Amino acid sequence: MITKRNFPVFAVHFFLILMGIMIILPFLWMVRTSLTSSGKVFSDSLKIIPEEFNWQNYAEAFSIVPFSIFLLNSIKVSLFTLAGQVVTCTLAGYAFARLRFRGNTVLFWMVLATLMIPLQITIVPQYMVMKKLHLINTHWALILPALTSPFGVFLMRQYFISLPSELEDAGLIDGTTIPQFFFHVAFPIAKPIIATLAVLGFIASWGNLLSPLVFINDLMKATVPLGLYQFGSTYATNWPALMAATTVSLIPSLLLYIFAQKYIISAYSMAGVQK
Repeated sequence: MITKRNFPVFAVHFFLILMGIMIILPFLWMVRTSLTSSGKVFSDSLKIIPEEFNWQNYAEAFSIVPFSIFLLNSIKVSLFTLAGQVVTCTLAGYAFARLRFRGNTVLFWMVLATLMIPLQITIVPQYMVMKKLHLINTHWALILPALTSPFGVFLMRQYFISLPSELEDAGLIDGTTIPQFFFHVAFPIAKPIIATLAVLGFIASWGNLLSPLVFINDLMKATVPLGLYQFGSTYATNWPALMAATTVSLIPSLLLYIFAQKYIISAYSMAGVQK
């Protein structure tokens, strides 16, 4: 029974449920389309569950284009990007948070300022650099620019700055060097936020379309977002096969998130904005 006392709680829960439905509905419609025959995709029926399940669309998605190659290419690029961001962002975040050196604050704000620069502006200079390095039409053209992330540096810096200074002082008194303290104390403690950084970096790399569109010319080196373009043509688009391929492409990111979910929740619950 709704009363004046519990009405705010009810209103919040109702709003969250409504937002959850709005978020999940497009994904349900995507799965529904992937199991529907081509002639019934644009029917007047609004049923979420199709009358019959056409699993052939998934087989067709892998037969029309080399979609398995696209998946392997995306996994390769995303894993290299993930590993690079974990290393560079963790080290830079720790340096900005715990080390005192001239220009620390100015340099950190310069890093944050790059968040305001859209990728579309930097893509041309990146192309010129990759062309000079003879990396056009290679996966390294996608990996190297993404080996670090300004947001990742900010995320790690905010976490490390919240560590108690007494913990570091005790280690230094016992003769622990700064690298030893980082690798044996700070890095293991930061597992939740590192897992969060890894998931965010993987998802960003997995869904990146602009960079493969600019740097990759060979279809066999295409990643998933670029490969999904191959399902369309000048006159028609095979929507069931496209939705089937899109559904499959979501599985790696979903599995990674499920695996790291407890770390992400822990990281956000402990996170706070520090000066």
